[in-house]
Amino acid sequence: MHFPTRAALALGVLGAAVAFPTSTLARSSSKAKVGYYVDNAQDRNMTLFVTPDLKRLRAFQVACLNEAGRAGGTINVRNVPITADGRFTIDGSVTVISSYSRFKTPMRITGTFQANRVVGSVAASGRSCGALRFNGRYYGDVEG
Repeated sequence: MHFPTRAALALGVLGAAVAFPTSTLARSSSKAKVGYYVDNAQDRNMTLFVTPDLKRLRAFQVACLNEAGRAGGTINVRNVPITADGRFTIDGSVTVISSYSRFKTPMRITGTFQANRVVGSVAASGRSCGALRFNGRYYGDVEG
């Protein structure tokens, strides 16, 4: 029976260690991490999920604040591209869902991924939603 020598094992481990960082760097160039980011401040309730390929937001939700600063519904957006430098922009019509209605409104949402965080802003130009800023913390990949 043939057992590998310590030198052969060490070369195998070294080879794996050298190959791993290059693939990790290629995947992490967007600064985003796979999984959920949450800003659970009472007036924002922002949640987003980054896809495993780090190229899209699978889902983005944030409170739609009315004139009084209270949540008048939830802004829901799906499949938003993430740039190589870790930014995303939603510029156009988005769906807002409230307890009594569902409507589309023009909006500009921008965000940037930074060390374990996502920061950004919402600028609404339509009915029922006001401007807000969000600062979400990374909570991990719950899908495994």
